[in-house]
Amino acid sequence: MNTGKLRHRVKLQRWVATEAGSYGEKRGSWVDIDEYWADVTTLSGQEGVFAQQVTATATHQVRMRWMRNIDPKMRFMFKGLALNIEAVHNVEELNRELIITCTKVAVN
Repeated sequence: MNTGKLRHRVKLQRWVATEAGSYGEKRGSWVDIDEYWADVTTLSGQEGVFAQQVTATATHQVRMRWMRNIDPKMRFMFKGLALNIEAVHNVEELNRELIITCTKVAVN
């Protein structure tokens, strides 16, 4: 891994449920875990209409040093964007580098 490419600061967050609402909806908030150096790359983008709202999604790749316990229940915050974690790949299972596939979703 070329550590010189890790030029972006990302904040890792985990969803913490607090209670269920009166209609059974999940309530909670995103809690910061820590900040890390990473390389964030935009891979593709799409736009569509869902439930009468314009929805934009962009797929990103985050490369960072290996660390344990990152899973798809978490997200990164990067320059004000929420990047939901979809998949975590330990490169060659060497515990040195992670390639994390993320999606950014904005609802207007």
